[in-house]
Amino acid sequence: MPITIKLQVQWTIFLFLFFYKVTCLKMELRVEKHTLVGDSTKLECKYDLQGEELYAVKWYKNGHEFYRFIPRESPEVQVFEVTGVHIDVKQSTAKSILLWHLELASSGTYRCEVSTEAPSFETVTNYSTMLTIAPPDDKRLVSNGQDRQTIKPGEYPVTQIASNSNKLKTYKILVCVSLIATVVYN
Repeated sequence: MPITIKLQVQWTIFLFLFFYKVTCLKMELRVEKHTLVGDSTKLECKYDLQGEELYAVKWYKNGHEFYRFIPRESPEVQVFEVTGVHIDVKQSTAKSILLWHLELASSGTYRCEVSTEAPSFETVTNYSTMLTIAPPDDKRLVSNGQDRQTIKPGEYPVTQIASNSNKLKTYKILVCVSLIATVVYN
């Protein structure tokens, strides 16, 4: 009785699954969406190896590796210089990274990659974007330069907005048309 190709494929798959443990790595990545300049934040890469041994955990910002944890190497942790990334190595582990002294350049796409040991060498990866923002250094000033302004029908009050921009550190004055005005009738 000849064995069909379909039956051969089924037996091959069965034997493969029987002799090799098939796993499915699970990962949950937690990255704060918005952070403030000067603050700290924790990046979390929670994973379940499904009984496999950990080979490596690697972290990337915008495609550039900045942290590597390989338990079989000495030292286990390697840190690589990437703009905007400052790691508190003592507070960081295989499952979480503590970034401190955030700056505008800390914004970017962060990716965690987890791999298991041989023979499977399975890899799972996930990414998330973080935006680091800086509140204004001073209070924004809105005025029209006068205590009172007389507006004729059909006219709009002219308003100046002054702000100290964090990124450029220069004052900008914008002349805007105010659509909302307080009208005083005599």
